[in-house]
Amino acid sequence: MSDKKTILLVEDEALIAIAQKKALERHGYGVITAHSAKKAIEKVRATPDIDLILMDINLGTGKMDGTECAEIILNEKDIPVLFLSSYTQLEIVEKTEKITSYGYVVKDSGETVLNASIKMAFKLHGAHLELKEREEALKEGEEKYRTVVEQTHDGIYIYKGNRFVFVNSRIGEISGYSREELYEMNLWDLLHPDDRECVVEIGRKRASGEDAPSTYEARIITKDGGTRHLELAVSAISYGGDYASLGAVRDITDRKRAEEALLESEERFRLIIENATYGIFVQTQYRFAYLNPEAVKLFGAKSADQLLGQPVLDRFDPLYHELVRERIRLLNEEKKTVPMFEQTYLKLDGSPFAVEVGAVPTCWEGQDGAFVFFHDITERKRAEDRVLSLLSEKELLLKEVHHRIKNNMNVVMGLLSLQSDTLKDPSAVSALQDSRNRVQSMMVLYDKLYRSNDFRAISAKEYITALISEVMV
Repeated sequence: MSDKKTILLVEDEALIAIAQKKALERHGYGVITAHSAKKAIEKVRATPDIDLILMDINLGTGKMDGTECAEIILNEKDIPVLFLSSYTQLEIVEKTEKITSYGYVVKDSGETVLNASIKMAFKLHGAHLELKEREEALKEGEEKYRTVVEQTHDGIYIYKGNRFVFVNSRIGEISGYSREELYEMNLWDLLHPDDRECVVEIGRKRASGEDAPSTYEARIITKDGGTRHLELAVSAISYGGDYASLGAVRDITDRKRAEEALLESEERFRLIIENATYGIFVQTQYRFAYLNPEAVKLFGAKSADQLLGQPVLDRFDPLYHELVRERIRLLNEEKKTVPMFEQTYLKLDGSPFAVEVGAVPTCWEGQDGAFVFFHDITERKRAEDRVLSLLSEKELLLKEVHHRIKNNMNVVMGLLSLQSDTLKDPSAVSALQDSRNRVQSMMVLYDKLYRSNDFRAISAKEYITALISEVMV
């Protein structure tokens, strides 16, 4: 692209225009001429690559003059206009200065002065364009900055002296005050009374150049009298040449309430665990990570420190090691709950005790593990063994009693049979035979009841069938 500049020469005198055009062309400029203000305006509108206008002031009696023409053109296009005229009166020069500030050249000043004035006009216009670009960029940056500041979820403020000099809309949302109210307020009017001294001390250290935390927490009293917890990030800045504080505020009220609720929940959980009648311990990486007092007691330890960090398998009967390893794998890796079952633990002195134990997967201090809960069932197992022993003795005694009863019934049946064989009276024989059958019937019923799982009832079919079989023998 050529660097040759194009000049629009506005001159109503044709001969003067020709002479000036030749002079400008000798200095390397492209020249377009216009002999009236109307033509000049038309050529500016039709020719976008005009770089400068060399404007005569007097463009003919009764016609639009150069200053009026320049005003119309400059309202439509940003272009340097250099006035070239024979007038030297002060009021004429001042009039042109109100329109544009690229210069005023008196005709017949010579080509050198004219060329120098044109170059200066180009430089001024270049500087003007650069400044305009910077102003537009600055304005665009300010708009972006304002958009970011206003749209951010955090409150932004600048505090200078004892007053806010800037607050974004979020500050108003958090505090409940309007911007106008905040600009009339002192920071200490917002702070919770219990936090003022701490915040004042932090501000004093920052202002004096001492080490001060850049981020801290404080509470404010809102317009409706409520309390909000804030996290503030504050830094020292220069604002209008004076010391000021730039602060970013985040409302952490919900987070603080959640933390307080979590602490309360953890405290309740701790109290439950610490006072549980079950032994409870946490296993991570196959080692003890926590034991409640009952677990410490059941393992025969004086304090949890004797077991913390020790392998869990050391407290299991070796017979259960493979089973325990598999249960721990299910808990730690597959996050599966394992059901309650009975096994044998070992106290610190090596003595065994029976337990019923279950476990659920958990995460403890960032590590996968399990909550294990167990209780000592040694006494229960002993009681169960005693019951089983008594049941065994009972069964043995019942078998002996059953045997004796059947023998006695068989003896009665035998005596009745023998007695009937000695009698000749049919009615007596029949009576003894009926008695024998009744005894036999009782013996069959007794045997069925003895062998039945439920002594309260017996199948009539089984009883009658068995009875007929016995009678028919």
